[in-house]
Amino acid sequence: MKKLTILLGILIVALFVFISPITSFVIENGLKNSDQHWAPALVFGGARMKMRILQHEDALKAFQEGIRHFPNYKQMPKIYFWVAFSYEKEDRIDMARQWYEKYLDKWPDHIWASQARNRLARLEVAAGSD
Repeated sequence: MKKLTILLGILIVALFVFISPITSFVIENGLKNSDQHWAPALVFGGARMKMRILQHEDALKAFQEGIRHFPNYKQMPKIYFWVAFSYEKEDRIDMARQWYEKYLDKWPDHIWASQARNRLARLEVAAGSD
């Protein structure tokens, strides 16, 4: 059991060591091939992976580039939400609030709108208690 735990720990560390450069490569390829139909999925998928491994600043850069390159991407409501969420995780509260507001202005009836409203309300309360 102890060997299995050690092996699992090594695998997890290796995953984190290799996943970051792999996702960076994926994002770069999506941006370099922005004329391809699959490019937005690479860029935004890579940005989401950066979020999952808690590299929110890198995720924000990828999301911003993706928004600039693919402004009409069909999943844009989710992208705006993830940008706001990443700013929130980076403790950049003013930017998080701005992006939740942008999201709600553009897609007030989106499936995640109530979650965005709740997160925005919590940020407002937290800002008021400072």
